[in-house]
Amino acid sequence: MTEEDFSRCKIAIVDSDNLFCQQLQACLRDADFQVEYERNALSGLKKIKSWKPHIVISDYVVHGMDYFDFAQQVEALPFKTHMIVVSSHYLDGPLISQLANISRVALTVQKPIKPQDLLNKIIDLIPQVDFSEQTEPPEPIDTESDYSLNDKDLQQEIARLQFEAKELPRFVASLKALTSLARQQPHKSQYLREALEQSKKTFEEVRRQRLPHLEEPIEQVTNLLAEIIDKGSLPSLKAWDQVQGELNTLSEPKNRIGTSTLPDFDSEETEELHSMADIQNLLPLPTNMIQTFRPKPRLPTFPHDQAFLVVGNDPGEELLNLGSRYGVSITIREQLEQARDACQSATFDLVLLLLPPNLSGERARETVVSMHESLRGLEMYNETPLVVLSDLESMHTRVVTAHLNNSHWLSWSELRRNENAFLKLKSIADRAGIRPSVLIVDSDISDSEELLRELSRRCSKVDTVRQPDTVIKVIQDCRPDVILVSEQIGDLSGLDLCRAINSCLSFDSITLILEVTSTDSGTLKGAFRAGIDGIIYKSDSKDLSAELVLKIWRRCYTLRKSGEVFEKPSLEVSADIRASIEQDLKRAIDEQRPLTLGVIDINDTELTGEDVARKWQLSLKETTTSAVHHIGQTRLLISVIGLRKSTVSKILQEMLEAIHQNTLGQPTNAFVFRCRSYPDDALNLSDLLGSF
Repeated sequence: MTEEDFSRCKIAIVDSDNLFCQQLQACLRDADFQVEYERNALSGLKKIKSWKPHIVISDYVVHGMDYFDFAQQVEALPFKTHMIVVSSHYLDGPLISQLANISRVALTVQKPIKPQDLLNKIIDLIPQVDFSEQTEPPEPIDTESDYSLNDKDLQQEIARLQFEAKELPRFVASLKALTSLARQQPHKSQYLREALEQSKKTFEEVRRQRLPHLEEPIEQVTNLLAEIIDKGSLPSLKAWDQVQGELNTLSEPKNRIGTSTLPDFDSEETEELHSMADIQNLLPLPTNMIQTFRPKPRLPTFPHDQAFLVVGNDPGEELLNLGSRYGVSITIREQLEQARDACQSATFDLVLLLLPPNLSGERARETVVSMHESLRGLEMYNETPLVVLSDLESMHTRVVTAHLNNSHWLSWSELRRNENAFLKLKSIADRAGIRPSVLIVDSDISDSEELLRELSRRCSKVDTVRQPDTVIKVIQDCRPDVILVSEQIGDLSGLDLCRAINSCLSFDSITLILEVTSTDSGTLKGAFRAGIDGIIYKSDSKDLSAELVLKIWRRCYTLRKSGEVFEKPSLEVSADIRASIEQDLKRAIDEQRPLTLGVIDINDTELTGEDVARKWQLSLKETTTSAVHHIGQTRLLISVIGLRKSTVSKILQEMLEAIHQNTLGQPTNAFVFRCRSYPDDALNLSDLLGSF
């Protein structure tokens, strides 16, 4: 290994973490490596195909494409590369260790990792790199290897089969790949049969074309399909190989099968996949696979290495070591003026103010207030938490800190000796410091200009799209964390668009919020069926709407990060049950007695007796003019008109407590409260919503 090897070695980085990539890029270039950097999978694949790097460094969370699809695309290229996967710091160890078996990864490393340490690992890899020009395709992926596949992988193969069935060669290649997956896990072979049932019409179209040169392969495919659909047995892979051999001997180049079963990345077909029509074509897939609930993502899809700003003298090695261990970058500034300048040039998730032990109580109070005013004076730091680190026993300082907006007090000595205190800081930053990216889908953006300004102030990025037929491509390009969809976009219903977005499995971790004008039961039930995470109302103030968007997203993000599954209940509420609840409520009000409401289960059954007692205990004693319209097992929607503030507060508080104590249902995904109170007794929704 010589220095010339370094200068000849091409390294491509595909990662959305700008800070990490810039540091790594500078480190590699200092060592004379050739380095190129792309932020998402689509542009990264184009760069890899044209530049032909020897080493590809990729984050496990590849924006724009499932990681396994990305790895297969790279491995199918007609030149050899060495894959290095850098996982986010919260990725489970067992999962990252399986990557080498699944996609022949040369090296796996885990964040946080210093660029110099990764450089040393790359240098150790250099002797394995072949710098000669390679023309032969890489060795095919071992489809018989023993690794587990989850339902999402099979669903993606089924979706791919759905659009690749338009061409017989691709259809056969996909069937072979899907058969291989089903043979590894026989109990999941039902997905293959269900997918083939959905594709029979497409295949019949191919047969009706009566192409003489395809007659024999078509007959072979027909027989193999009969084995799967009619007999319930899986054909051997050799049978599919025989069909492929027949097709590869045909004279017409357009019917030949390439080395990859995936569509060519630069082909027009790939672009068509992202169109609205192709997404709609995925909707007829079996409902038990896609439509009933959005599957649990393999990983949180909002990788966020936190950044803390420390203001004060010499925080010590303990804080820096904790930051390195938990994936938090620490920036230190000694003076308040320097800290303000740092905030204007960079984005921090949390600001730590260190108070010296010899500071007087009055001086400490002035320092805290001055830092708070400086922070809130910056547009992007209105909601960034300020944490005061001090061992001062002055209760006055604690009281002042507690009364300042989004400010906290923490013992400096406690942080030094207890790592849980540092995790508390990360939790504070998670709740308030993370800013999601938002995509607004509305045919008339002028109606949303005020909301757009509010979201731009609170979020990392806000994009807009007016045409529904371009939504999917825009999502692929900007990869938002939240999509805010208007109830009507031109001639297309917002609910239909949300169903189409949810049917695309690569978008399953995006938070979907619908903006509606009414609270009728049809709209609410349709929102549940479409897999929507929350609802906001056009009539609300834009400040409240922006706050609701963030609260719904934070709730969904917290659940995804904890790995919990979302259920999308249909909330089928019959008119009889609803009328019964309203009658019970009216009778209880007339008789001035507490009322225990029943629960509408996701299977449209009313729970009674002990089940009700365990789930909900709602006591209504004050006079009201309307009723609770809908109560769901895993979601909660309330449309209450004319309730007094104290009554609504009591209802919501008891419901929240019941939800958290509920041992029967799934974790609550989001709460959407809609309450109108008397004008002389206004209800502060922000206070009520602060509970979640």
